[in-house]
Amino acid sequence: MHNAEYHAGFVASLRVCFMILREIRGAFAAKLARRGCRGCNGGSGNCHNGPALGGTSFQKMGLFEPYKTNNPAEGRAGVTGKDEDRMNFKVPTLRNVELTYPYFHDGEAETLEEAVDLMGRLQLGRKYTEQEVSDLVAFLKTLTGDQPTFVMPLLPPSSNETPKPKPWQ
Repeated sequence: MHNAEYHAGFVASLRVCFMILREIRGAFAAKLARRGCRGCNGGSGNCHNGPALGGTSFQKMGLFEPYKTNNPAEGRAGVTGKDEDRMNFKVPTLRNVELTYPYFHDGEAETLEEAVDLMGRLQLGRKYTEQEVSDLVAFLKTLTGDQPTFVMPLLPPSSNETPKPKPWQ
């Protein structure tokens, strides 16, 4: 990789980290975020970006190591039929990631620690230390916020005279 490419990637990933830091309150959370931001510099900001920190792109799972699973899911290839889309999955948002276990398309990672370790190896070619995994998980937990509330509409009861739905017409 050329210096200019490295610098551009580094700056882009820092931009994501600083955007996150602006949104996190409290000295303790800021300290965790600064320590956890090493993971962003490692490249995760390239996929987990934007206001929701992901959810806007598809990426191949297993860039540095193949992802091993017994799950038959093929990623986008199951829809497009294209071999180049095999193991390409939607990059999930990191917002509220603490609440969305198990992780990955097949639920293979049961904990954030497992997910961080696997993503480091598979997607970034990095083997994180236990402390780095701990720091990154602590950082990810700072992205947990209030869950949106909504009220389900109260619909009138159905009867034999209620028109049948015709969703495909």
